[in-house]
Amino acid sequence: MLSLLKLRGNETTLTQAKELVSSNGGFKAVEQLEELLTVLEGYGYADYVKFDFNLVLHMSYYTGVVFEGYGNNLGVPLCSGGRYDELLAKFDRPGPATGFGIRLDLLIEAIGETTKLNQTCILFSKERRAEAFTNAASLRKEGKAVVLQDIAGVGDVDAMSGQYEEVLYFIGAKKGEV
Repeated sequence: MLSLLKLRGNETTLTQAKELVSSNGGFKAVEQLEELLTVLEGYGYADYVKFDFNLVLHMSYYTGVVFEGYGNNLGVPLCSGGRYDELLAKFDRPGPATGFGIRLDLLIEAIGETTKLNQTCILFSKERRAEAFTNAASLRKEGKAVVLQDIAGVGDVDAMSGQYEEVLYFIGAKKGEV
């Protein structure tokens, strides 16, 4: 059984797994993976899939197959997910389900350099949030690309503001208002 944990690869991995499993459940699981591979071949995606019998995701609610997705030149998974047939029952909606999450920061990195927009960043504090939103709406009506950013969510203001063509600051109470 420990030999299964060393298997990683394409369709030959499934053939090897079939020879190693000893239970009907294990045999059925490998057959389902073979069926999945057949579907992926039909779509022309089989060359992009590797089967890894050692993959375990950190979420305990997964009840079946789990998967990770990778991008070119990226050494970590940019998405992961799997089958979770018992999770929805905890929300009074029992039923089988499959889901996944995508790390957008890694997806952008995998896509590569994109065309830089001539963006304006409006950095604001809670005291001047409404003013910042109004200003952003006006700039957008003029056709400008505007990013709104609460200063509470910024660790390094200089690094963040250096990414934009223009930065407008709406920080602290206005003069005369306290």
